Amino acid sequence: MILKNFSLILLVISSVSAFEEVRKVDKDFYRGGRVLDTIELSSISTPDIALEEILKKRGGEVVFTRQEFTINQLSHILKLGYGYSEDKRRTVESFDNAYPVLIYLVNRDGAFVYIPKKNALGKIVDDNIKRRLFSATKHKDKDGYISAANFLIAGSPKLAGVRRPREGRKFLFIEAGRIAQNMELAANSIGLGVKAEPDLEQRKIRSLLKMPSGFEPVMMLSLGKLKNSNFQISPETLKQDEPAKKQKTSEKEQPKKQENLRIAIIVPERGADRRIINGLKNIFQISDAKCYVAAPDNEFRNSDGIKMSPDILINNLSVRDYDTLVFLDGSITSRVYRNDELVMDIMYEADQLNKTVAAYGYAVGVLARSGVLSGGVKASGSIGVRGSVKKYGGRFITESAVVRSGNIVTARSLDTLARRDIQGPEGVSGFAAEILKASENKAK
Repeated sequence: MILKNFSLILLVISSVSAFEEVRKVDKDFYRGGRVLDTIELSSISTPDIALEEILKKRGGEVVFTRQEFTINQLSHILKLGYGYSEDKRRTVESFDNAYPVLIYLVNRDGAFVYIPKKNALGKIVDDNIKRRLFSATKHKDKDGYISAANFLIAGSPKLAGVRRPREGRKFLFIEAGRIAQNMELAANSIGLGVKAEPDLEQRKIRSLLKMPSGFEPVMMLSLGKLKNSNFQISPETLKQDEPAKKQKTSEKEQPKKQENLRIAIIVPERGADRRIINGLKNIFQISDAKCYVAAPDNEFRNSDGIKMSPDILINNLSVRDYDTLVFLDGSITSRVYRNDELVMDIMYEADQLNKTVAAYGYAVGVLARSGVLSGGVKASGSIGVRGSVKKYGGRFITESAVVRSGNIVTARSLDTLARRDIQGPEGVSGFAAEILKASENKAK
């Protein structure tokens, strides 16, 4: 009898402790303790589509792009995934009514936590952490990195096992699986799809997303578009762009004094062609442009094996500080740069800011994977990147060694040219000339 009463006391203490933890999480996230800003999500309308039709779409190929998703799309997935229905019921049943899960959204504006009670997103990180998030995933397939929205499901085994502590982790995984299934079905119903990444480095992600004590990441879902779906992504996004647009308009009305172009040449850690580096720098400097070389480390080796020192590290490169960014390749390896994801982020940001973006040789493949060429942008490059250019929505041009398409300039490897033509119109001088034309056209 004494043992039974003692067990009952332990259960009550455990329950009280766990519910205190729930209140702590509620205070931290739902009442603004850790939330920097709140974005209210829109009400949703359920698509008129049968469940059988949605199930047919499951398992279809998901295409990732960097185009932002709308508040309506994110609301639809989050509310049906883990929110409240119109009759105030949760869309997922939780063991012992614990609801031990938090859903995070990570995009290029920062990191957010979903607040089901308010049907809102609370901003908890005001920085682009996608690169650091994906460096904390163990799976080799990084296609989800291109996605404009990544959901991360996290939970507390302690809260999940509020009345049955030994079963907490099992209950948490079951609930996370139900939520992921709901989110996938919701995405499929509007022509979108998800790709799951369960292999996560928990300690890094816990710190990155500032999770409450006892919470751990369970899985990540990257959002994309179902291939062959006629669903169109709307231009409305989470971003509040109107003030920025007005500012840009006013800036155009007040002509600025023409300044020298600032050009960054980004090189890999080894193998960058010496002739390209020196040739581009000489031509740019003759044109009164200020030229800077960025590399992964304090030293890099050129194609002759000679050590060179960059002006800036890639990790410290700020895209806004330059008018033009030129990306060179190096030794033919599976990865052009040590951190292709970081370089892709720089490429994409530069394109979004309407900078001139130029890529040479195998670096064109990285440019394609960044999503910059999507929409049929014409590009040249080493023959080995033709598949990547086509896969990610670009048009590979074989007729020209150098191709300029708007603010994008690409060039094939000089190894395809005779030695006497390396400095000619299809070589360094031609590449540099097209880069300068693209830069000057934007400056006008």
